[in-house]
Amino acid sequence: MSQPLSHRPHASSVGLIAPWPTRHQSKVEHDHRLAPCLHEVPLLDELGRLSQNNSGWILLIAPPKLPAAEQLRAQGINPARVLVVHGAKIKNWQHMLEQSLGNGHCAAVLTWLPEQIALDRAKLNTLGQRTGVLTRFFEPKGAPLPSNGALSYGGQDVYLNH
Repeated sequence: MSQPLSHRPHASSVGLIAPWPTRHQSKVEHDHRLAPCLHEVPLLDELGRLSQNNSGWILLIAPPKLPAAEQLRAQGINPARVLVVHGAKIKNWQHMLEQSLGNGHCAAVLTWLPEQIALDRAKLNTLGQRTGVLTRFFEPKGAPLPSNGALSYGGQDVYLNH
């Protein structure tokens, strides 16, 4: 189900290793999509800090490709603090994320979402903020923006009188 990345990957997966994240991301607190290249360096720096402090696990849920331990070390991330959960093993994404955010064992939860997944992002947002877990969702390319029921324009809430 999950595996630490403190050891070398199997020879069959070495060719699959590429830099990540590879898809658009949405930060739970803001529910908007950002290009990964704009925030990848600060995210990797923060993951490095969290892994060196031993403040909890860095959980990668359904990453498209596995990062190598050497690649993590090069970014300052301790691979012994990284766990991977493969997407095929997840039956209930909402429950998995709630458990990961609320169990007190994770410092960061990075999730690569499959197509057509519906999540209660307000609940996940509240849980992540309450527990102080760094949370990122990486959306599939071309996926519609997540809807939390609120309409906003330029960062301001919009209320319709109908």
